[in-house]
Amino acid sequence: MTYSLGRAVKVILLASVAAIVVGCATPSQRRDAGETIVFSENIRQQLRSLERSVVGVGAAFTYRVELLGGPRGTEVAAVSDTTIEAFGAGLVLYHDNGRVAVITTQHLLRSDDTILTYHRSPEGKQTHVPATRSVRTKSTYFIDDQTPQLKKAEVLCTDLRSDLGLLTVEMTMPSGLAFGRSVAYGRKLDWGEMVYVFGFPRQTKQLTFGMVSPSRYPGNFVIDAVTRFGYSGGPVFAVGKDGELELAGVVRAMAAEEIEFLAPPPDVVPGKQLVPEELARVRANRKHLIEYGMTFGIEAERIGQFLLQCRGVLEGRGIVLSSRLFPQ
Repeated sequence: MTYSLGRAVKVILLASVAAIVVGCATPSQRRDAGETIVFSENIRQQLRSLERSVVGVGAAFTYRVELLGGPRGTEVAAVSDTTIEAFGAGLVLYHDNGRVAVITTQHLLRSDDTILTYHRSPEGKQTHVPATRSVRTKSTYFIDDQTPQLKKAEVLCTDLRSDLGLLTVEMTMPSGLAFGRSVAYGRKLDWGEMVYVFGFPRQTKQLTFGMVSPSRYPGNFVIDAVTRFGYSGGPVFAVGKDGELELAGVVRAMAAEEIEFLAPPPDVVPGKQLVPEELARVRANRKHLIEYGMTFGIEAERIGQFLLQCRGVLEGRGIVLSSRLFPQ
């Protein structure tokens, strides 16, 4: 199964890559080849420049939670509020007159209108009797530019099929911070190509890299990068023919498996032997276990289709993207 990278809250060892790249070169050749391909000063300078266009993206969804009672689960016994948060990354595509447009993943910006949970039988099987009903009452989106205050954002355009979304936000950024390079249209990432990936895990901007493999899913590719929650929406850059980095994709999801385990009551001291009263409060939990090294990215062609689809909405709000961001 795959699992979205943006649900949060939840280093990479680089040394082996140069050896893989240069094969049987002599020591002096090995140093030059490894630095040219992966760690050259030119690439580092480009990454430092591109980093300024990467921001954090977040969403907070407030729900009215109803605890249901009665034999059919139709009576409201209690009401409370809860908030679900999601965090990821995005790339600034436009910046002018204090207005910014950011591309990210759609799943970061979406949450169900209503969530139902159901009672279970003594044998642990789910019944048809509702236990809780959560109704979304508020959605808030924001941009994190690593300043003390988050900037409230608005969703302009989303597409479920490509899993891409666009936000706009009123904020002041130094000039030139919008992404101004080319997009890898007409190029399909192939076996062994090196890519660089930005993310925002735990609301901290981070960079990693990996090698590409084809994906069985149309419009996607796989990276062996070690990513984690918070990388959803992060840009993927590849080296073009001219040696310049270009936008090759957007991080979408990672592989994960679901595990179930027994958890003691939260007030029990770790290492303490449970007494019968505490054993009665042990509960079965479920958690996603990340399979590191298998990250899915959205191809550049899908990005181009999405931007063309949203062009009218953007220009209706006075946001005119650079022509180099669209397929030619």
